[in-house]
Amino acid sequence: MGGRADAELAKLDPDELRAQLSARLKTLPSDAYLRCVAAFVAEYQRLYHVSGLPEALYRIVDAIVALAARAAAGMPVHDAANALDREFTELTYPGLEDDDATQPYDGPLPMDVYKACGAVLWELTNEAHRYDSAGNITDGAAGYDDPHDWLAATRLLLKFLDRADREAGGETSTGPGDVEEERTTANGSIDEHRGAAGPLRSMVTGPLTARRARPDDLHVVLELLDRTAAWLHSQGIPAWLTWPDRQDAVAASIGRGEVWLLGTATGDVAATATLSTADPGPGLWAEGDRRVAATHLSRLAVRPDFLGQGVGAQLLDWASVRAYRDGSFFLRIAAWPRLPGLHAYLRRQGFRELWTVAGPPATSRTLFVRHAAPNDTVVRITEEPGPTLLTTQRVELEPDDARPAQGPEPDHAHVARQLRSEHGIPIRIVPGYRYRLRDTDDGWRVEAAKYVRWQPGNRIATVDGLALDHDRDYVLTHHESSPCGVEIVTVQRNST
Repeated sequence: MGGRADAELAKLDPDELRAQLSARLKTLPSDAYLRCVAAFVAEYQRLYHVSGLPEALYRIVDAIVALAARAAAGMPVHDAANALDREFTELTYPGLEDDDATQPYDGPLPMDVYKACGAVLWELTNEAHRYDSAGNITDGAAGYDDPHDWLAATRLLLKFLDRADREAGGETSTGPGDVEEERTTANGSIDEHRGAAGPLRSMVTGPLTARRARPDDLHVVLELLDRTAAWLHSQGIPAWLTWPDRQDAVAASIGRGEVWLLGTATGDVAATATLSTADPGPGLWAEGDRRVAATHLSRLAVRPDFLGQGVGAQLLDWASVRAYRDGSFFLRIAAWPRLPGLHAYLRRQGFRELWTVAGPPATSRTLFVRHAAPNDTVVRITEEPGPTLLTTQRVELEPDDARPAQGPEPDHAHVARQLRSEHGIPIRIVPGYRYRLRDTDDGWRVEAAKYVRWQPGNRIATVDGLALDHDRDYVLTHHESSPCGVEIVTVQRNST
């Protein structure tokens, strides 16, 4: 495949290229497949380089590449692969116990390199696994971000497809020499980067923390948006967030508590996003959609030198759970329509593309939606401050208590004695359900979420010890903690 103009590359869908690559790999003979796999991991080692990684991790990735090349040459690798797999697990999950096998991976190796290496080892430890992990191995190409090239993932996928085509045509060596040479070249490139004045990208250290932006954070938010806009402009993407009253609009969003900052363990601001539960008004979303409680995500910006480390994916996972806790049924994004790379990325993060609203470039948008995730979903972002818990009493579940239609059967309920119905009965909160306190024409009522609607419930006659604002809604959800409890979240009121 020869070089292509950016305008032509921009029309290609990275998801479709990835599917083609995965399918192509599965048609190759085992030796050709393994040479491709080894070459791909060597390329990931180079492209996903971050500063400050332990040397042992560089060495073990080198060893995985070399082992795949030896397997391609017909050498026995089973015992070496098992030993390497144990060492890889210890390095990436230090101290892992059997009952911790489901804990989320948290670095320090970049996620896409970790997935590819683990997939290769899975195949090398047992020949019966051959071709099983082609999709996982190619994920790193589809998800690759380069702060200097917005088409980097497309270029990498085409490069890998070209490699697979050459292998299919018998144009590459049948021995490990080519792969070893590529590994040496990749390592030389990494060494150059290690000695350069600055790293390819800044490494995200430790867990990420989300907090609401304060008024004095306005300059931080604007600076991050400006850096992202400048990077997008350098990639040939039209002007973004440059309307005249931008500063006032962002300040107003901060004042409403809609703007969030994502920080690293070292205090760096890695990303920002705006989450709003307000009705977006007519224009983009259909009238029926506007009647469903949803959180709209906008002004998402990841610091360019933090790209390629899963920051955006983690933020979207957290935003989906945050939407649930805010009483929303969906997380929605209105994206620019002429960015197939962004659209493919959103689809990989679990969003469903709905339709494109036609119009001038400034107003045309492609709409994406993802279900809000229950608040027991595992996310790798902590929130500051922590949740506000309602004082409740844990009690046994009664036969007439409602059971959630999905999820595990709860074994208890919580009684909120501060909230009593007009008949004097305390409100019961069952795990798996969401509840909302809302001031209506006939007083406060507790509503329950059912399907994608809030269903009217009992009128609340007594609200003891709670300072409730008539212009706000209050969402109650079960909080998985030790001991568990009920979280109460204040949200902006809308018509849904």
